[in-house]
Amino acid sequence: MTDRARAISAFITPFGLFEWNRMPFGLKNVPQIYQRMLDNALYGFTRIPRLEGGPALK
Repeated sequence: MTDRARAISAFITPFGLFEWNRMPFGLKNVPQIYQRMLDNALYGFTRIPRLEGGPALK
């Protein structure tokens, strides 16, 4: 991890400040998870299914 990423992902506990030395499991999947949450939230308003692999206009 870069120094910047290490500082951003650090957290404080009663025992002190902890910084990751390696990327924790799941952190690299955050963009996909966030997009899925947005798609699910917006589907109720727009009724437009999310696009997988690019636009499929007919």
